[in-house]
Amino acid sequence: MDYEAAIRQLKNLSNMKGEENKEKLHQAALKQIKVMDKDLNVQSMFPTREEKSLSKKLLKKYIDDYTIESISDKNTLKQLIYFEVIQYRLQQVTNKAHDENKSVPLKYLDSLHKNSNQIIALKETLGITHDNNIKEDSYNSLNDIKKKFSIWRRQNVAERTRLCPHCGKMIHFIMRMDSYDAKKHPFFQGRFLTNKLFLKLYKEGRITRKEYSEGLEVSLDYISFLLKKIDKNDSINI
Repeated sequence: MDYEAAIRQLKNLSNMKGEENKEKLHQAALKQIKVMDKDLNVQSMFPTREEKSLSKKLLKKYIDDYTIESISDKNTLKQLIYFEVIQYRLQQVTNKAHDENKSVPLKYLDSLHKNSNQIIALKETLGITHDNNIKEDSYNSLNDIKKKFSIWRRQNVAERTRLCPHCGKMIHFIMRMDSYDAKKHPFFQGRFLTNKLFLKLYKEGRITRKEYSEGLEVSLDYISFLLKKIDKNDSINI
C-alpha cells in the first residue's frame, strides 16, 4: 500500500475529516503503510479470525512503540508475534483443561514455559526488553538515541517545523515527494542563477542593470559577475 492509497482509505473516517485532523490523517496513513507492509504479513500465519485479529493488534503495538529497521528485524518481529499468539493459544488450552479436570497437566505448563522463553529471546534479539537490574552506560544510551534519530530523519526527510516569520506561530511543513514533476529550472544555467529573457532585455537596453538585479532578487555586484562569466565562458549557454 502506498501513501495515496492509505489516505483514500482513511480520509472518510469521522475522526479524520476536517482541516484540523490533517496531521492526524498523515500520521495514520504512515502507520497504515507500515501495518500493510508485505514483509510484515502476520495475519497469514494463523487459521482463525480471532488469532488473525490478535496478531494484527500486536503488530500495531510494536510498530507504535519501536522502530523496526531491516528485513531481518521484520522477520524476527513476525516470529515474535507468532509465538505470542501461540502463547495465547496455549493459555486457552490450559485454562480449558483446568476447568474440565480441576488441574493442569505438566506438559501444558512445560509448553507455556518453553514458549515464554522463546518470546523473551526474540525480544532480546530485537532489543525491546528492559532489565531493571542492568543500566546501560551513557555512551550506549547516546548511541541508541542517535541511531533512532537517524532512522527518524530518513523516514521524515520531507517534514520540517519552523516559526512563521509573519505571525510567529509554529508551522509544520510536509512535502509530498511523490507529487513532484522534474523540469528544467527557469532561473539556472549550469550552477549560475540567471534568466534568458532578463538577459535579452538587458542587452537590448530595455531594462537597466538595477532592474535586472531586482528581477533576479540579487545584488548589482552579482549581475556584474554574471555578465563577466557569460563573456568569458562560452559553455554557459544563455
